[in-house]
Amino acid sequence: MIKTIVAVSFGGAAGSVLRFLLLSCMQPICASFPYDILFINIIGSFLIGLLPTLCINLFALNPTLYATIITGLLGGFTTFSSFSLSVVALLKQGALISALFYIFASVFVSLCATYIAIIIAQ
Repeated sequence: MIKTIVAVSFGGAAGSVLRFLLLSCMQPICASFPYDILFINIIGSFLIGLLPTLCINLFALNPTLYATIITGLLGGFTTFSSFSLSVVALLKQGALISALFYIFASVFVSLCATYIAIIIAQ
């Protein structure tokens, strides 16, 4: 377990650095709309749909390396990718109501929590 935690930590650090570098490169062209964050969320969502299938079906990665890439690297790059994967998993299970609730709660409630926190902090 400790080995996996350390591996995920390194993956998370690498994902965060990648996000930072990409944001830094795109910042000059993203003055009026957060295209940089949108781009990162789309890339992360694509990769979290692609990589688990490749990792399991084609490469048979061990669980530690899988956790490093999926949870660490992509989690550090964008948590939106994990959110997207969870929604798709619910939809595949036929749990449409749960998926819609999860989308609503994750987006709307999180936005409200951020707004409330800003008000409290001010």
